[in-house]
Amino acid sequence: MADATGLPVPVIFDKLVRQRRIDELTMDALRHVGENADTRDKEATKSTGSAESTTDSWFHTFYEQASIVDEENVREDFVRILAGEMQAPGSFSVRTLRVMSAVSQSTAQRFRRAASASIQLTADGKRILDARIPAIGGRLGQNCLQDVGLRYDVLIDLTENGLLHSEYNSSHPYGPLGVPFDARSPQAHLAQMPFIHQGEEWQLIPKTDPKAAEPIWVFGAKLTSCGVELLKIVDIEPLPDFTDKLASHFSQSGYQMVRSR
Repeated sequence: MADATGLPVPVIFDKLVRQRRIDELTMDALRHVGENADTRDKEATKSTGSAESTTDSWFHTFYEQASIVDEENVREDFVRILAGEMQAPGSFSVRTLRVMSAVSQSTAQRFRRAASASIQLTADGKRILDARIPAIGGRLGQNCLQDVGLRYDVLIDLTENGLLHSEYNSSHPYGPLGVPFDARSPQAHLAQMPFIHQGEEWQLIPKTDPKAAEPIWVFGAKLTSCGVELLKIVDIEPLPDFTDKLASHFSQSGYQMVRSR
């Protein structure tokens, strides 16, 4: 059975349903932008988005991927991505859109927990130089963070969905770093490099002589570029016990973890 266009009725119905979902996503994103108008205006002069513009192909890919999503939580993430892209063009790559369309609700919930436990090295609070789940008290592959809900099988799921790199014991220096940082050169001029955890900015202050302080290498699972982009839209879950453990971990290495602001 076909209509006047010659297309089968089921095909027409499917197109109408997909268009309705697209319209709803767009309206929800516009409302989201409106609700955050004050914040957007304050940040207008120091935009964190890439200089590149959002192309028609990006929107085509967005609607193509978002219109097939049924799970409500993941759909909300697409709304936030669209709203974020409207406010700061270039914030989300096409690759991230495709990763999100393949993510289940359970994986999205797991990523929120991973993001909540993560730390993100940043010089200005915006551009992220490194983002990872720190391994505290052991190795991630040995379930050292299972009490936080980040068992090995959870990490595998996040890796298979393109949100974590597969090397769970990689490392990156934090704390007082050379500017610019070069691992092959002596640290002649050290500067405190803050990091983000639980949505707040922190610093690692040496407990003894600051002049003798050296960077501390943090081991753990590194977030992929897609994972880093999605940090912008994730609702952070309070993990006070984990934050205390993180502070204790740094303290044992000779640093006091203090809020920057």
